[in-house]
Order: sequence, then C-alpha cells, then structure tokens
Amino acid sequence: MKTLFLLPALLLLAGASQAQRPERPAGPPRPAWSVGVLGSYGHYKFNPMERQFGQYLFHIYGIESLDASRIGVFARKPLGRATGAWYVQAELDRSVRNAFAQFENLAPEPTPQDFMIMAAVPTIRRYDLTMLLGVRPLRSPLRLLAGPVVSYGSRRQLLRDNDWSNSAQNSPYRRIFGAFYNGFHRATLGYQLGAGVEFWRVSLDFRREFNLTPVVGKVRYEGQSYRTGVTGKFWMATLGVRVWDKKPAKEPAQL
Repeated sequence: MKTLFLLPALLLLAGASQAQRPERPAGPPRPAWSVGVLGSYGHYKFNPMERQFGQYLFHIYGIESLDASRIGVFARKPLGRATGAWYVQAELDRSVRNAFAQFENLAPEPTPQDFMIMAAVPTIRRYDLTMLLGVRPLRSPLRLLAGPVVSYGSRRQLLRDNDWSNSAQNSPYRRIFGAFYNGFHRATLGYQLGAGVEFWRVSLDFRREFNLTPVVGKVRYEGQSYRTGVTGKFWMATLGVRVWDKKPAKEPAQL
C-alpha cells in the first residue's frame, strides 16, 4: 500500500515547490485542450495464488512476466493558468493481456482426461478509462502522473489447455474453466503511477498499474464457493502524440 501514496505525495511536493519558488518569466502558454493517440507495451504479472477445488489444485505462481499492450486516445487540459504546471489527462484505450495458470489433479491416479497443464495461450481483453492528474515539476519537460483506472473486460479467458478441442464437455477441467469464467469481474478498479518526459508533441512515460479490486473474485464450483482474489501488476512504457490542440483564449491586457 506504500506505493499507493508515494506518487501523490510527490505530486503535492512538486506543487509546493512550484508555489514557493520566485516568479520567473512565464513560458509560452499551453493549449487549452489537446487530443492525441497513445500506445503502451509492457509486462503483466498475476500475484501469486494457490487454491484447491476438491481434488484439483489451481496455481498462479506470479513469476511469469507476460506481454501486455494497449492502444487508445487521450485528452488533456491544463489546470489554472495556461502557463501553469498542473493538468488533467483522460485516456480511453483497449488493452490485451496474456494469462498463465496451471491446473493439477491431486488424485493418486490421475487420468489424461482430467489432468491438464495450462499454457500461456489465453488472453484478457479490456477497455480502460484512465483519469490522471499530472504535474511538470519546476515547469520542466519532466512530468509525474497518478490516477484511477476503471476497466471493462470484453474477454476474460484465464484457463485453456493445449488440446481444448478434445476435452470432454463435462470434464472437471471444463467445469472449473466455466467456474472461473463466471467468477471474472466484468468491471475492475485500479490505479496508475508514472513518470516521464515530454518534448514538443511527444511524451514518453513509464508507468505501473495495480488492481484495487480483484480480476477474479468468488468462484463457485461443485456447489461450494471459493474466494480467489486474483490480482495483477502491469509495467508499461507509454508513447503519446498530440494530434490536435485548441489555442488558449487571450487574456485581457493588464491596466
């Protein structure tokens, strides 16, 4: 939880230093609004988890870093004066994240029918709405960002075997697969922390995203409920390009 408060504290310190430093000639005013496109690439990792469903054991080891990417659009608006350091940025994107898990039969004599090893084939697809508060410390090209992320899962496949087509329709694997599919939360809440640089119309940020609510919550299997609490972390590099700017209104002349 310390990470949750780290970057917001840095944002406040940056604002305090900005308020205390002596005035200097203001730079050129920033646009009143900016719209652009962005893309991210990084690695997604589930937090370690292990749950037993009857004679079957489900593993998420948390050591496999899997590819994740997103592409979307953003809108940015300065806060306060057009030459100020603070701004808000809203992002809407579609992300794809690989998933990995293992499923093991604990019975003394497992059969090929119900003993399956999962592969990193499944994917989780989401639509994300991110609201970030940003600041440029000392009005430099550097910038700090923090804010919440609300996600909607359009595909939520965590489990899949290597020979899916030959799995019996009512096999234990298929039943646990269905239980996990139903246990996926359509909507999840998280937050991002990041830092980066911006020159001209191009920005490059390095961010980390955390889950505040689990990706998979309660799973019901064979008449029993199991609380899984599957969460994950996402490291990413994000490249953004402003494609349209609205010029700020001219301030009235001082008398």
